[in-house]
Amino acid sequence: MRRRAFASACHATWLLLLLLPLAARAGEAQDLAPVLDHQPIRTAVAGEPLTVRARIVSASGKPIAEPTVLVRLPGVTSFSRMAMKADAAFKDIYLAELPGQHVLADFDYFLEAFDEDGNGPGRSGTAEAPHHVTVVAKPAPQPAPQPPPTVAPAASTTPVGRLDIVTLPLGAQITVDGLPLGPSPRAEQARAGVVHRVRAEAPGYLAAEVETSVVEGQAVRVELRLEEEPSRMLINASGVFLLPGMYNQVAKLSFTSGGFGGDSVHLAVTEGFGADLSLTYVFARHHGLGLSFEYETVKFKSDVQSLGDSVVAKANTWATFLAYRGYFGPFAVFRPWLGLLVGGRMLSLGEGSQVSWGSGSERSKFYPAVCPEIGLAFELPAHITLQASIRIEVLSMIMDGPLLWPLGAGIGVHFL
Repeated sequence: MRRRAFASACHATWLLLLLLPLAARAGEAQDLAPVLDHQPIRTAVAGEPLTVRARIVSASGKPIAEPTVLVRLPGVTSFSRMAMKADAAFKDIYLAELPGQHVLADFDYFLEAFDEDGNGPGRSGTAEAPHHVTVVAKPAPQPAPQPPPTVAPAASTTPVGRLDIVTLPLGAQITVDGLPLGPSPRAEQARAGVVHRVRAEAPGYLAAEVETSVVEGQAVRVELRLEEEPSRMLINASGVFLLPGMYNQVAKLSFTSGGFGGDSVHLAVTEGFGADLSLTYVFARHHGLGLSFEYETVKFKSDVQSLGDSVVAKANTWATFLAYRGYFGPFAVFRPWLGLLVGGRMLSLGEGSQVSWGSGSERSKFYPAVCPEIGLAFELPAHITLQASIRIEVLSMIMDGPLLWPLGAGIGVHFL
């Protein structure tokens, strides 16, 4: 028995020694997997061929061997493989075309590639989380407008060359000499012997620009690398007003004269206004953290008919919130944001109020609050930003505190 156990242990040890290099080789192959840069396709037109394009770079220095598009058509559980071919005009660009007869309903796809030594696969998407394409109906053809009769121009003798434009990331919008041309990569004719200004822009990245010229009959490769937007500080001052008619229950509201007490009544906001100051540090990926300070003057009125207008509350409120805001879209245009503010508010009844809450003549109350927020910003030149927002204090309802729903519109500045 001991000999058998010893022999089994020896066999297991030799097997482990054999498998360890294989495992190390697998990890090394994954580390050297090709890098894929692909702009996922979201929509396609029914019945029309669809071109899938990607930039594939070898991490090992070995040539790319097996770039592939894997497509799962409607009603099929497995993926079909389609080889990608190198683009003759652009380095490291690979293409595959899905025939129009297969583009009839929504489908899924992902990309993978190996190098000649088998390192990989590098992927864009996976079988478990593929890119999804929504297929839309082909629009009805519109009658072409009849152009006015023109005299045919004489044949052009202007010498031209070609600009082969590639960007990282792919899909950036290209303009040449101020003329929009569409997403990269592109091959465009250009007049020879003059300087051309090539510009690339993409959401979340700083624009890149270069000047170049072409020689007649020759192609010039232009590669633009866009850098992510830098972090920045936003400072915003806003005017705030509260929507009237928002009811909420305040615990143990009572007359200060003692004529009424002990029970809870509802209050309605009749008017409210104030100011807000926010400091937000926006990271390169459009996430912001900061502080928000508020001061507001609010008037409440009881909705209990038997009390009439005799129960009136005037309050001053101060609030401090820690704020998270997620921004969407480029800073140069309208940019919406979603935010979440967590903090607390101190509400103090004014001298003219006829009510109090709590025990005795308590006139102030602190409560925590959580505020979801939605807003819109428009960045102007000279680092000026116009902003508008709306939020609601959610946790105050749970805590029997005043329900405040401020609207804000303000102007701010940002610093790079």
